[in-house]
Amino acid sequence: MVGIVFSTVTSIIPRLSDSYTIKAAYLLSDRVLALGASGVLIEMKGDTNKYTLQQKINKLEIATLKDKNDAGYNYVLDVKHAVKQFSLIKHRTKEQIVANANMERNFQKYYDGCNEGHKFFLMSLGFGDMRTLLEKDILDSYPLELNVKEVLEDNSPNLKLAASLTKLLYPSGNPDDALILFVTMDFLDDYNELMPEVTKIEDITTEQQELLDNNVKLWSCLKIDNLDCLSALELKLLRGQVMKEGTAFKKNVHDYIRMNAENAKSTAELDLYFDDVFFPEAERLQTRMEESEIMRFKNSNVVKGALRFELTIGEASLDYYFTYLEKFNIVDLPTLNFVRDEIKLHKDYPRFVPFICVSTLFTNMDEMEAVFAKEIEEDELPKLRKFISIDD
Repeated sequence: MVGIVFSTVTSIIPRLSDSYTIKAAYLLSDRVLALGASGVLIEMKGDTNKYTLQQKINKLEIATLKDKNDAGYNYVLDVKHAVKQFSLIKHRTKEQIVANANMERNFQKYYDGCNEGHKFFLMSLGFGDMRTLLEKDILDSYPLELNVKEVLEDNSPNLKLAASLTKLLYPSGNPDDALILFVTMDFLDDYNELMPEVTKIEDITTEQQELLDNNVKLWSCLKIDNLDCLSALELKLLRGQVMKEGTAFKKNVHDYIRMNAENAKSTAELDLYFDDVFFPEAERLQTRMEESEIMRFKNSNVVKGALRFELTIGEASLDYYFTYLEKFNIVDLPTLNFVRDEIKLHKDYPRFVPFICVSTLFTNMDEMEAVFAKEIEEDELPKLRKFISIDD
């Protein structure tokens, strides 16, 4: 089983959800392909030597666009204007050349500083040691930069990315090559909007259910506590256990992916498959993970269940899938249109794309608040005693 991870954001503004989704894919997949910004986030590579001066200016202009009156944004615009003016000068004086070199040197320092601050921010979101998980045929990073191109706005498709997307729709005959998306809750935004005024699943009308089934189908899968807190080493050890003890579970996911690719099962048949085959094995794997030494240690040091991650398996219609890719700019439009045209050539393309959605469940909040209150109290007591003794 190969897990495909896309980020719903650019590499400029990542979130915690991007890191724990990659971690979930790493735990459960035989191999993970981190595409687009997800690959950039994992590698945390400085790109100072990768981009031209103009590309660096463009990147920082996008990064600071939300704060148009900010000094950083205005500085970038000033540099952009100066570079353009310098390029128009046909016969440059020595003073102009020196001034331009000094400006570029100062801008490079500013750009490097922004990169360092961005790396620190990435570390706070769980990407600090994730690059140590990169390993051929286990976790592969394909940055596939979508926002920075050598020829800007050339409207040509990214054929490598297009091939990856097409392959997701048409898994090969290789039994180890069944592909499934790992996505954040953003993927279900539009699905949730299809359920206005519905507070209970029992309240859904037949018409609403048909509308939902035509877009997204969902089945509960696993719940993992403190997934966001697992270090790279803990992830490796836990993954080894899942590889050993989760064979039946992964086979069930694999079988589901094949059913999906072959358009082999109706919704009723899939419901029966999940109830009778999938859920029992998912529960066994969850119990094994919870009883593992790694998770018992982690849950003893972090409030168990305060932040629980729910993994929901499902399938989305192709229209829904392409709307998601376009809405969040995960794939540039020329590439997306190229793939859309490609699948029209195949009469037997699958109706739905399989996915696993990773979301958070906040539970045991009273317990968590009690623990935090106790920690604060214990932390303040020594300071209070010291303060009293000094006054005496």
